[in-house]
Amino acid sequence: MIDCSELVDATSVAGPVLRITLRESRQPPTLVIVGRIDAATLGQFDTAVRYAAARYPRMVIDLTGAELAGRGGIRVLFLHRARVVAVLAAPGGAIARALGLAGYPTLVPAPVPARRRVPERALVLG
Repeated sequence: MIDCSELVDATSVAGPVLRITLRESRQPPTLVIVGRIDAATLGQFDTAVRYAAARYPRMVIDLTGAELAGRGGIRVLFLHRARVVAVLAAPGGAIARALGLAGYPTLVPAPVPARRRVPERALVLG
């Protein structure tokens, strides 16, 4: 497991920081994003996706713990869609709706285990 948060110079990012982890033990490898993807964190998200795309021909991006604010995050996903086999998003959540409206080809609703069902806003950190 690689903590991709370290790939970005912390001094170059103003405001909140995303928690980004690349789980290489899974096949295909999974990039897990937790936090708010907005103007302040878009560079971190883009760097992590480019890093994983350069290392792996196929990957999954798990956005179940993330929140998209703006179009920049969707643009990053579209730029790397050839390598992304699935984007996991909370069913019915804002990310799933935005990607569905944008026609993103590999959106997969992520199941929420019964014992951990909580309102979507409780899953959003940051």
